[in-house]
Amino acid sequence: MQITRLQMASIQWLPFAFLFLHRWLERRSWPDLLGLAGFYILQCLSCGYYALFITVLLGVALLVGLAGGRRWASGRVWLQLGVFGLASAVFLLPFFYPYIQVKAQHGFYRDLDEVRHYSASLKSYVAATGQNLLYSPWLYHLGREEGRLFPGLAAPLLALLGLLLYRPGAGRGYAAAGGPAQRWLYLGLAVLAFLLSLGPEIMVSGKVLISGPHRFLYEHFPGFSGLRTAARWGMMLMFFLAVLAGYGLAGLRRRVSAKGLRAALVLFFAVALAAELFPVPLHKHGPHPRPGDMPGFITWLKDQPGPGAAVFIPLGDPRQDAFHTLIAAYHQKPQLNGYSGYFPAGHVALGGLLRTPPSRALVADLARAGVRWVLVAPEHVKPPQLGRATLAALKAMPDLAAPAGHWDWGGGMYAFTLKPPPADGLPRARAPANATATASVKDDLAARAVDNDPASAWFTHRPQKAGDWFQVLLQRPERIRGLELDLGFNPEFFPRGLKLSLLGTDGQWRPEPGAQASLRPLRQILAAPRQTRARYVLTLPGPREVQGLRLQAGRSDPAHGWNIYEFRLIPAKGN
Repeated sequence: MQITRLQMASIQWLPFAFLFLHRWLERRSWPDLLGLAGFYILQCLSCGYYALFITVLLGVALLVGLAGGRRWASGRVWLQLGVFGLASAVFLLPFFYPYIQVKAQHGFYRDLDEVRHYSASLKSYVAATGQNLLYSPWLYHLGREEGRLFPGLAAPLLALLGLLLYRPGAGRGYAAAGGPAQRWLYLGLAVLAFLLSLGPEIMVSGKVLISGPHRFLYEHFPGFSGLRTAARWGMMLMFFLAVLAGYGLAGLRRRVSAKGLRAALVLFFAVALAAELFPVPLHKHGPHPRPGDMPGFITWLKDQPGPGAAVFIPLGDPRQDAFHTLIAAYHQKPQLNGYSGYFPAGHVALGGLLRTPPSRALVADLARAGVRWVLVAPEHVKPPQLGRATLAALKAMPDLAAPAGHWDWGGGMYAFTLKPPPADGLPRARAPANATATASVKDDLAARAVDNDPASAWFTHRPQKAGDWFQVLLQRPERIRGLELDLGFNPEFFPRGLKLSLLGTDGQWRPEPGAQASLRPLRQILAAPRQTRARYVLTLPGPREVQGLRLQAGRSDPAHGWNIYEFRLIPAKGN
């Protein structure tokens, strides 16, 4: 179990929600409705995935239950359902509204290809986890990542016996009255959960048979487009399988008259289930600090007075950012690092900029965005040479980033306090007049970047590759201090490892290695990237008179393309 997925183990309220659903359908009492609402709300608050799952599956069970016995025709039923819906909304909306806001601000959704990758397959249900003592040596290799869902042999056998042998009416109380309809209901829910776990399409031997029900939910129901791992529906299947297995064990016991033999039967299946599903002790990976044993830099950060946010470098590494997400609960400072299965576009963009040593312009923009502390673990950066170069770059600008501490942790952790930077003093960027643009990719679209129309753009229409270039030739020489690329609402679509060359008035191209890259307005981009037009700004060390500019990607990025909505020049003062 990973700390970032700890909530996936919190499924304990689900059985009680279904129990009270059955009781309410049978008796329609207010106490049973209260139990149903309470356990439904508790399950929704325990895990976001399960909040959506239980809503669908409980809703299906509710519709089936209302259809039986014409319960839907009762005014009392609809009054109680209205109270249930209102109470659920009152308790859940304050917790889920921030998710709605984040989705709007960051354009959060899961691509269908990503959902397919994290969907179960038929093999998943015969693949055992690596911690399974009994089956992992033989069945582990059949699955991948979260697609190992083998339930063992005892539970499916008991479930089958439950469908064949169980007869209602024996025993006492409501559970004894659960007739055949309940068994078939749980079989139907199990089949539905199985189909949902297969993801957007039902596939056999790599061939698509039909679109799956998960795709229908993805396209038509709020929240489902944000779910990455369809295979987690398998947890719902295991619950329904457990219910059917309970019917099976009850049916077996009723066919055995001797008390001792009945007890032996229960003991046998209890041992069999435990043996099949018992995991080996989980291994601990990574640091596990406790409140009384925190790393020195965390204690230092906690004790820093005044407002401000922190950023830890490396930024954008899932393991590192997950650790900092956890540790933020102790130091209680706002921070840019965070991970929960998704990186926002602004986070990706800033991480991309930090794939080279930070420029003075970028550090100044960080300070303007509210960042007050920068902490660097150079040996955790990949490659470590980049981490050491990042540390050296920060040490070389004490007027912007004052050294504040050093701790012997994970190869070293270095802290810097950012100082309020002066205004950059750059004039407003403007579009070049009658410029000609060409590109190595989608050259026919290049003119869109210099048409003074921010609604049109040049796109690579594929992930960027090292060597991709975009070039602008000016009608007449201009004296500039830099350039600005309008990226639209895609801050992460900028050239990685940009190399800039300038065409001088003598007709010679010359590289400009001293250009400083930054992303503006950084604060708004980090907060709401899909609602903020991003500007990639490249500042030159001094004024340059140029007749043309060539931008070239220095490294590939398999996940992001490159786009320019508008190419603008920053004139030198006095132009």
